[in-house]
Amino acid sequence: MVRALIVIDIPFYRQGLQELLAKSGEVVVVGATSDAEETERIVRLELPDVVLLDVGGRESVEALRRTRRVEPAPRIVALAISETPESVMAWAESGIAGYVPRDASLADLIRVLKGVVRDELYCSPRIAASMIRRLATLAASSPRPRDPVGELSTREHEVLSLIARGFSNKAIASHLGIANATAKNHVHNILDKLSLRRRVEAALLLQRGRA
Repeated sequence: MVRALIVIDIPFYRQGLQELLAKSGEVVVVGATSDAEETERIVRLELPDVVLLDVGGRESVEALRRTRRVEPAPRIVALAISETPESVMAWAESGIAGYVPRDASLADLIRVLKGVVRDELYCSPRIAASMIRRLATLAASSPRPRDPVGELSTREHEVLSLIARGFSNKAIASHLGIANATAKNHVHNILDKLSLRRRVEAALLLQRGRA
């Protein structure tokens, strides 16, 4: 059974939806309001699974903000949303877990409510394609995670490999045919670039990267 809070401005719409959901036998309505502050109070008191939010309401944005700051926050389903890629993506980025278009039936609404509780999203193929394109765009524009090992020079990679094999500074110098002081400087620079304090940490980092 899904526990839902209804947040709608228009009284007869709010009351009518409350009665329809109650009669469905699949949804328990824990409250109905049009006020953002009251929304937060009911969410904290009743812990609903879902908040049904009329996105056209006067306080819809504030109600959304107040709902999201409650822990644990309920899922939010946007009501009467215009099913265009721009509108759906805008509300999705604001924190909604699902939406019901303006031409949806009661059965559609209940299906969405039950779906978001299971972390599922019902939407048209066109909206799904728009979301995928949006995610691809965000992924392409996001900075790649820094790879400190990849920033090492060729010689530093050689030294790091020897560190991982347990070579001392003197043994590294002998193996590479360089001065002891030069080997020591390479080890120091490697630890500094990797933000590490001990050579054993550098060895473990390299081993994890090879795993």
